[in-house]
Amino acid sequence: MREPGYTGAEVVSRAVAGAAVWTYSQGAGTYSFDTARRAWRKEGDWALPFRGKAMRDDDHAGGCGLWFGISSAPG
Repeated sequence: MREPGYTGAEVVSRAVAGAAVWTYSQGAGTYSFDTARRAWRKEGDWALPFRGKAMRDDDHAGGCGLWFGISSAPG
């Protein structure tokens, strides 16, 4: 996340999906990190649809990619 103007904003949301780590920082947008290629990529200026940490569970969702997130933050 070394784009011009990036100020090191706090990570609001994060998740691991396969070989990718996804993060969202308010003011910076959503990024993914490909662990195989060891490369960051900006996905967009939108927020991930959860706060805090989430986990993808294909084992209990019939392979449909069910996401679980637990947060003490309201909303």
